[in-house]
Amino acid sequence: MRFLADSKEYSLDKEHFGDFLNDEENPIKDIDEDYILEILKGKKLDFEKAYYNYSCVNCKSEKQGKSKAYEFYEYHFYLYTKDGVVVSNSFQTEEGESYARLEKVGKVNNSYIVSIIICAECGYFEIEIEEFEV
Repeated sequence: MRFLADSKEYSLDKEHFGDFLNDEENPIKDIDEDYILEILKGKKLDFEKAYYNYSCVNCKSEKQGKSKAYEFYEYHFYLYTKDGVVVSNSFQTEEGESYARLEKVGKVNNSYIVSIIICAECGYFEIEIEEFEV
């Protein structure tokens, strides 16, 4: 999977993959980076520029100019689970099928935010999953 940002091409592939961080307190069962990348396959993703106070663990990028932060790109979406197993995600929910409605009928009982974080310098990326109350 590839995308352009600021005239530079980035790839979400094994070569650039760094780390997969599942929620520490309530991890999702049977999930890994391949599962996440499969969900994203074929989707038009709109990454936004993000700034962190730590550098990329891969390239140890330098701060740009007088900036006090390091440049990254981020994309977020949501996973909905039932008893720790993914049953849906924010790409699958149809109109009128909100998380609250799915929860009300007992199809889901927890939600997570998935963050794809890409170093603007070298393209190294991480996937982070955190429990998130919708």
